[in-house]
Amino acid sequence: MIHAVILDSEKGEAHTVIKTHLVPLGEYVPYRTMYTLWLFGRKEFLQEFSSKRSFYPTNEIDYVSSGELPGVLFCFSGTSPSQVASIVRRQDPPWIAHIVSHSWFNGSPLLSRHLEQALRVEAVHRGIPILETGNMSSHGVFYPDGSISRGTLRDTGDRWEIYEYDLQREERF
Repeated sequence: MIHAVILDSEKGEAHTVIKTHLVPLGEYVPYRTMYTLWLFGRKEFLQEFSSKRSFYPTNEIDYVSSGELPGVLFCFSGTSPSQVASIVRRQDPPWIAHIVSHSWFNGSPLLSRHLEQALRVEAVHRGIPILETGNMSSHGVFYPDGSISRGTLRDTGDRWEIYEYDLQREERF
């Protein structure tokens, strides 16, 4: 996932957010790898590989939040304090949506535990709720008081579930 769309139902607007830190070899080809492949005569492989991973990182968002729209983190950006701080400083969001795809790492309890602890620490440190959601991943809201809510299950289908959460930005101490 490298793009997210935020729908503002009150204003009838849609806003896009683009991932800022791409994953090497998953979302882009590092120069060192490109040079090595070229040097050893693997130009065809390099061209095919590069054409499928032509994403470019950016710090751009097409909206400026005035405390109304959520900030967005992708994948393991949630474990980087600088990423969370940047969103809070730049956008002043009422909460942060952390969108993950664990399809490559499905079933790793260590990975899930590490990510949950990082998100919990950031929620407490920044004083802002962080909602984690995605495919094949845990889900929940990490509140500024350190508590976690797994939400209320509202609907299920074949390989999907919908949960409802309380995302009020209030002090829960």
